[in-house]
Amino acid sequence: DLEPEHTILGIKTLYAFQDTLLLAASSEAELRSLSTGKKITDLHAGRTTCAIRYRGQYFIGTLKGIDIYDQGFHYKGHLLKDRISYFAWDNKELWVATYDNGIYRYRNGIAAVMVNKNNGMSSNLCRCIFLDGKYLWAGTDKGINKIDISVTPCKVVRQYTVADGLNSDIINTLYAEDSVVYVGTQQ
Repeated sequence: DLEPEHTILGIKTLYAFQDTLLLAASSEAELRSLSTGKKITDLHAGRTTCAIRYRGQYFIGTLKGIDIYDQGFHYKGHLLKDRISYFAWDNKELWVATYDNGIYRYRNGIAAVMVNKNNGMSSNLCRCIFLDGKYLWAGTDKGINKIDISVTPCKVVRQYTVADGLNSDIINTLYAEDSVVYVGTQQ
């Protein structure tokens, strides 16, 4: 239950860990207790697009890049200048989807463009991503891209569009498990 005086509108992402919920919404990012629903702290004031906890830090996606906060909730800096749409991570690195420039890989404090239209993606407008082993699935405004991230450079190995049976090329969310991919579209 949320406190009655505080209504959160436009929830973008929820990320749960231990007894904590990291919530990104259209007007803020905050931490809440899962057991009580009470706010622990505000992390970021202003519009957010997504949020994730990665290696003890909080990465808050915004319209102007990523704001990073440490475990003490102190602002640590700004990364990128692109509109951030989604995060995915494994034990080694953080993957960052953007609305402007495809997908970045963040490793050892450095963000580098890994996949975009220049090297095979169907679009630079990436709406969502999902990690499944050695593959990164990217939902764009022009279908789905299956990307092999086990090779350098990363390689788009397959694209799926309405021609392959999707209801729409605008992909809002996706999830992959084994040989099944679940897709959320506008239609």
